[in-house]
Amino acid sequence: KLFDEVRSTNEELRKAKESILKWNLELEQKVEERTSEIRTQNEEISKLANQKEELLGMVAHDLRTPLTGILGFSEMIVQMLQADNQAGSLMEDVEIIHQTAAEMNALLTDLLDISKIESGTITIEPESCNLAALIAPSQQRFKRMAQAKGISFEVAVSPNLPQIELDPRRFGQILNNLISNAIKFSRPDDTIRVSARLNGSHLEICVADTGPGIATEDLDLIFGRFEQASAKATSGEAGSGLGLAITKRLVELHGGTICVKSNADTGATFLISLPLVQDSPSGVQRAG
Repeated sequence: KLFDEVRSTNEELRKAKESILKWNLELEQKVEERTSEIRTQNEEISKLANQKEELLGMVAHDLRTPLTGILGFSEMIVQMLQADNQAGSLMEDVEIIHQTAAEMNALLTDLLDISKIESGTITIEPESCNLAALIAPSQQRFKRMAQAKGISFEVAVSPNLPQIELDPRRFGQILNNLISNAIKFSRPDDTIRVSARLNGSHLEICVADTGPGIATEDLDLIFGRFEQASAKATSGEAGSGLGLAITKRLVELHGGTICVKSNADTGATFLISLPLVQDSPSGVQRAG
């Protein structure tokens, strides 16, 4: 009787083992099928993303060519009309055309840059630069932009700062994005201040304003693509929501970091930290 019970138990264990093996086999097949489906889906998503970026780049590039013509000719007309005191309302209409074309051109530039950044084809060409000398040519332009809205613009950059490895064109783009953004969201009688100081082996560049500031819930979003803070531009200026995303990536390509500090109604401060000598950070592409 004991022998029969042991044999019966063994038979049940054998059947249970077979069932478990069968279940395992079925589970492995299902996992393999699901993995294959996910792999196929990921490949399709990647393909569609690449096609989207290619299309974005082509559209932006194709639209930029006629816009360049509009900008050039409208600027010539504005200059001609400025010499004619009888131009009147025609001058205002042409200025609107020129301003609109300039805004569209800026949007397309952002689209082209974000497309290059995502495809990994954007390049930097660092050279030894003096920060004060780099900022000086644009200082008057930024001042005029600010004064047009009744905003004070200050620059406090010592000419004695050490040389730094920068791509002058890309750094100009970084500075333009931050200062233009500050002007866009500042009010009459606000102040925008650009400063720089040496901090160990890094230079810190600060763009601060006394405008309405950035809401706390927006601070983690503003460096994302197509993200815009809840605050509205004080003169209705348009934007792509790409400027700060591009700025962050360009800073990173220089081996630096950027952060923002702000509270609603107390202004915003953007702080860039750049190494004096670059160590070829990961992801940096250099031309040449």
